[in-house]
Amino acid sequence: MSTLPPEHIPLAHSAVPDASGRRFWGIGFLWFVPLFGALLAPVLLGIFAAQNRRHPDSLVRENSRWAANWVLTVTLVAAIGAAIVVFDGIIGLVLTGESESGPSPALLLADLLLWAAVIGHLVVSIVGVVRARTRIVNPKIAIPFIPALKVDVSMELGQPALARETP
Repeated sequence: MSTLPPEHIPLAHSAVPDASGRRFWGIGFLWFVPLFGALLAPVLLGIFAAQNRRHPDSLVRENSRWAANWVLTVTLVAAIGAAIVVFDGIIGLVLTGESESGPSPALLLADLLLWAAVIGHLVVSIVGVVRARTRIVNPKIAIPFIPALKVDVSMELGQPALARETP
């Protein structure tokens, strides 16, 4: 029986345990945890995006960046919706002296923003977990809070040197 050469023997453990972006998009589901989830998910994904900034695999690097950008965008939209609800309540209380008033257009806008944030985040996170195994998931409406790195043409030690993109 012939044995395989060393370069053809499958590795028991890869150097990169999950060379995809699935875990970053999966962490986005923390956003749905009551009370602390909307604060914990953006912080964790921001930390992971910063840690993976110089990762040699572009699939991991870009998926961590876009997952963090997406969660930050959704958190911003939800915060704007919550702020509209608070301001509408304060203005209604100051103007009428009552805390109970009919639905105002501002309250309807806030409701629309909050529902859009929740449903949009659920859909994009599911798509991200499914697709990030083999490709970079780039939600087009995500605000790029974390900028991309530009790959330098000069090669050092067989790997491309990464430089910060300048505007």
